[in-house]
Amino acid sequence: MSRRLAGLDRFLVALVGLALVALGVLAVLWERDLVSWLEPEIATPGLTTAAGAGWWPWAVGVAGIVLVVLALQWLTAHVSRSRVGWSNLPGSSGSGRLSTDLGAVANAAAGVLQETPGVSGSSGSARRERGRRTIVLTVAAESPADVPAVVEAVES
Repeated sequence: MSRRLAGLDRFLVALVGLALVALGVLAVLWERDLVSWLEPEIATPGLTTAAGAGWWPWAVGVAGIVLVVLALQWLTAHVSRSRVGWSNLPGSSGSGRLSTDLGAVANAAAGVLQETPGVSGSSGSARRERGRRTIVLTVAAESPADVPAVVEAVES
């Protein structure tokens, strides 16, 4: 998630949260008759009439579909696109492009680590974390005594 999107999310969540808290406090004050500028009863003849109309279920259905679409768009905007595919290497020029698949490099490194004595499992992935391409290796050691040898293998 980008910083801009995270900032917008935090702002919107804070705004909605403050509005809900204000509505809740107002509802409590209204129920206890502590707010003088609100009527003790609210008349809604237009809403009562509209709810009985034939178009009302269609309008509510369309509004629900619009809200579902907006919610799905919001959720898909938050899906992490941290996978890194191909990366250009130094030395690329107009005559050719040098590139590598970082996912394949991560898998190859995990395969080499798998052959290290004391390693019971390993996996690798290439991601974009905080704007930088990063290879993440996850290694499981068979026993705590094997950890120094595994660390040495990872570093080499």
